[in-house]
Parts: sequence; structure tokens; C-alpha cells
Amino acid sequence: MKWRSAWATSLALALVLPALARAQGGSDSAPGSVDAAEVAAPPPGAEVSDGEGSAEGAPVDDEVSVQQGSGRDGSQAEPSSGSAPAATPEPAPEAPAVDAPAAEPTATDYTAPSMALNLPEPARERAAPQAGVQYGHLLLELGFDAGLGGRLSSNGDFLRDQQLDFVYAFNGFFEFDRAYALGLGFERAGLGEVSSGLDAPSVRVSYGASTLWGALRAFPWRTDDVGVFAQLAVGASLQTVEADGITLDNSASVPAGVFVCDATGGPHFALGAGAGVDARIAPRVAFLAALGGAAYRLSDAVVGGCARGVGSTAALSARVGFAYHFDLGKL
Repeated sequence: MKWRSAWATSLALALVLPALARAQGGSDSAPGSVDAAEVAAPPPGAEVSDGEGSAEGAPVDDEVSVQQGSGRDGSQAEPSSGSAPAATPEPAPEAPAVDAPAAEPTATDYTAPSMALNLPEPARERAAPQAGVQYGHLLLELGFDAGLGGRLSSNGDFLRDQQLDFVYAFNGFFEFDRAYALGLGFERAGLGEVSSGLDAPSVRVSYGASTLWGALRAFPWRTDDVGVFAQLAVGASLQTVEADGITLDNSASVPAGVFVCDATGGPHFALGAGAGVDARIAPRVAFLAALGGAAYRLSDAVVGGCARGVGSTAALSARVGFAYHFDLGKL
């Protein structure tokens, strides 16, 4: 029976104490504040969970959930000093700005480099292919030519007079300008031969001229590969004679004799002129073709006690040859 009276007393206190607490809280507490007893006791009309589940069937803890509402004066209820304030979630920190790395070039972004050479003008000229040696530099031309020549004058003192003969020359020209060149040359020109026949007494004489020339060559028309030139030359010439034959003495007791001699006389003045073509066939090799003429002021007296000279004469020649060029501008 004692436990029944104790249970009844507890029940009475549980019903009376909340009512007293609400009455005292309405007069003494500040508006909007909530007493701990009010928080502990459920408001009128609130459903109290029996500890096993909610009305909707969701599981809850043993503590009684209290729904906060507005105060009696319509203001929003604030938690009392004894209750912990509602935690406000802090804003999430912003991620620091990170500069995006530069995009690496891909195979499709690759641009092939240009094949054009950005070179200065002198280097561009050296890089460009050249067809042979370019004119306009300081060039030294060393050449050799040979051909046929003919003496124009005749000698009526002999039965036979052969006027055709061979001619050859060595030349060196210094090209100081695209249009002009100065040169020196040695020329050996045959001037033919004369003879009195096969019957004794007989004699045969060959003539020639060895000339040292100084020449000026001009190019009225020229490209990088072909040039047409005219040439004027002056020189000093040595006349040569070679004789052989059979002599008879007036006395019948003296047999016929054979003689051979040669001699050189001079020097004598010579003047020459000509025209030709200089065509490049390799980077430094040129083919030469020329026509020329020369006048020799030679003696017709006996030369060196051997035979009479040919006298003043002129000759024409046609020659071909080759020349090699040295570029002095690169030395």
C-alpha cells in the first residue's frame, strides 16, 4: 500500500507542478524566454513519445522533443540563459584560386618551321646556288689556244711559197672589271716557208715570229656564262729563220755540199687585233674561240748569216683553246 500512496503522490506532483511553473513563468520571466521546467514539460496538446517510436513510426531517443513556438505576445521565443544557443553552421571555406597550367602543345598544334632562311643579304647571296663563277670579281685567267695561221705576203724569189702554218699562244689576263681585262701573252706564229725546188742547187727556208704581247680585252656583251670580246695588242717580235739546202761550186772538182742553219733577228714592232668568245663550260673553266690578225715589221736582210728574212708582213689566224679562272677576290 505504501508504494501505491507514493505513486499517487508523484502523479499529483507531476500534474500540479507544471501548472504552477507556467503560471509563475508568465508573470516573472521576460517575454520570449523559456523556463527549464517548461522545456522539460510538454506543452498542452503535445504528444509525448512513449520511448519506443514516434507517431510516424520513426525511432527517437529517450529525451522528449520539444517544439518551440511563438510566445504569447506573438514574438519568436528565444532560448533561456540556461539553454545552449542553436549552432550556426559555418560557411565552407572557399578553395584558393589556382592558376590553370598552360596547355601543352599537342601533335595537332605543331606548326612546321618555315624553310626560308632569315639571313642577311651577304649570307643569302652566299647560300644561293651559283652557276659557275660570277663575273665582276677580280679574276686571273690563264689560257692556252692553238690554230692555223696564214701569211698574207708572198716571196717571188722562190719557186714554191707555202703561206699556211701553225700558231699557238699562252695568255694570262687580269679581269679588274666586268667589261675590261688586261693581259700578257707569248705567241709563236709560223709564217710559212719557201723553197727553190728539188734540183741542185736548192734551198728551203722556214720563217716564224716569236712575239711577247701586251693586250687590252673589252667585252661589249657579257652574261654570267658567255662573253663576246674584242682585243687590241702591241708587242715585240723576234724573227726566226731556219734554212737547209744543197750548194754547188762553180768548179767541177768540188762536190755539192749540204748546209743547215738557223738564226734569230730582232726585236721588231708588232701590232695585233682580234675578236672572240669566252664561254663557261665548268665553274672555273672556259672555252675560247677567236679570230685574229697581226702585222709584223720584220727585216728582209740576211738574218744571222743564215738566210734572208721574210720582211714586213701580216698574218691571219683562227684559234681555239681553254682558260682556267682564279678568283682573286677570295684570296
